[in-house]
Amino acid sequence: MNKTLQTKDIKTKIEQYAKILRLDIEECDFELNEVHTAMKSDFMDTLGYYNKILQHEYHDLKKITEDGVNFRESYTVTIHIKKEQPFELEYKVLFAPLNSKAELLIKPSSNIPYKKYKARVLYSLLLDMVLKIKAFNHIIINLYPEATEYSLKKFIQIIYKNKFTKPFKILLFDGIEPEYSAPSREIEHYKIGKEDQKIYEVQKNALLVSFTKPVIAKNGFNVFGQTLKSDYFWDRSHKILPYAIDIETIKEEDNKRYIKLYSKKKGFVSFDNSTIQIKNEFSISEISRNDEKLSHEEDSEIQIKLTATESTKDSVGEGVNLKSNSIHIDGFVGVNATVEAVDLIVDGATHTGSILKAKRANIHTHRGVLNASEVEVDLLENGEIHGTNVKVNRAHGGSIYAKNVTINDVNSYVKVYASNSITINRISGEDNKFHFDYTKIPANMKEISFLEEEIEDLKYQIDEASRHRLDLLDSLNKQLQLSHNSIKNLKNSTFNATLEIKQMVRGVNIIIFQLNEYKQILFRTQPNKKYSKFYIEKTNIETATLHPIEKTIEL
Repeated sequence: MNKTLQTKDIKTKIEQYAKILRLDIEECDFELNEVHTAMKSDFMDTLGYYNKILQHEYHDLKKITEDGVNFRESYTVTIHIKKEQPFELEYKVLFAPLNSKAELLIKPSSNIPYKKYKARVLYSLLLDMVLKIKAFNHIIINLYPEATEYSLKKFIQIIYKNKFTKPFKILLFDGIEPEYSAPSREIEHYKIGKEDQKIYEVQKNALLVSFTKPVIAKNGFNVFGQTLKSDYFWDRSHKILPYAIDIETIKEEDNKRYIKLYSKKKGFVSFDNSTIQIKNEFSISEISRNDEKLSHEEDSEIQIKLTATESTKDSVGEGVNLKSNSIHIDGFVGVNATVEAVDLIVDGATHTGSILKAKRANIHTHRGVLNASEVEVDLLENGEIHGTNVKVNRAHGGSIYAKNVTINDVNSYVKVYASNSITINRISGEDNKFHFDYTKIPANMKEISFLEEEIEDLKYQIDEASRHRLDLLDSLNKQLQLSHNSIKNLKNSTFNATLEIKQMVRGVNIIIFQLNEYKQILFRTQPNKKYSKFYIEKTNIETATLHPIEKTIEL
């Protein structure tokens, strides 16, 4: 079903046509049947048809701009389902600043079977296509068409000489850039005070950019057929901003004198694909000490992704102090660098001397110092881990301090300090140490310190309640007892701890169960022997036995 109509906006009509027929816009096309041009100058009361008399009067752009002429074109088109085309153009429409000039950049990847046509036939086909492109982009057609025709003829000559090997520009329209008494001015507010950084975090509703519009001293003329003068209203359609705007994350305030851009949410200012937007995930190849300050708030919603571009460079440079909510490093963390996040992923390696802090951490190769609640490490290489629940695939040297530790393969010289459980699938080396002692676990000592402070506070509240609020005494005493019990359970955790080595032990390793400040049971494994689960049985008040080796000591 074809539809012939007159319109000022071809794109909108094609979208409506596609919607009615339930087609994608790419499946639709149009024929340009006729172009209607009207004009109005400062000396005309109404819009008039651009006839031969007016064409003769306004034969150059200087006269047009002096009289403040504005043109308006509408088109008679026939919209239809796309047919097979005689050629396929790969192109891009380029606009100069303030749209004073427009060019059609045609790429050599275009499929133009010129040998099938005579030159004048190909010229006619290409001209029809160029005029459609001009109409679709609102570029004036019936004013100085000779420039486009001349440029197209040069392109035809290049094609038939078989020299179309690099992009070619066809001039669509060449207007006049205005002269200014006051040029445009852009202020990037989000950079103020952060000029040495690569990444800029902003709050919701923050003023990002203010763009003062230029004041024109001498009129210009743009590709849309409009005279640009001092009272010209620069709206968004004229592309005076050097980038597009993501309306989902950026709010625009536009009037006659300026454009202001505000953030709609908290995040990073990003310019992906030449579009200003606010994102919560930021990707960068590396961070040095010059741009290490990314987020200053612990509740930041920012996700930082560092993507390695060179295997010899650290993604997080030496001495950097990097902090954000979520950090994903696809590379290396340098010596003496500090990384702090709620969620931390390192797909590469952490160097010796690096410090990492997180709530949840997932690291491929770890050689630095890590403090996290939940930890997963593929390879521990002489690094240090402090956590609550730690899972390691392979351990070659290094130390682990956690409540619960699971390791798939332990090689040699690994020290594991735990309070609740150690589970090992295989010990392929020797000279490893597995030590149960709650005092070695920072998380336990912090918890005890917190409980002791809570007990002192509860004692004060009980004392006050005994004089003024007897109804609160039972509840406060129960809380006090719970706090005492929690400390007791932490200090006696060794008596409930378990060590499981699932496969045969190949070398000599040390196992220690620290029973109190002065007493411990120490055992050295024998090579090539399989052990069942290790645990302590308190046989009576005065003795404890380590199973399965049945070693008993007095407490």
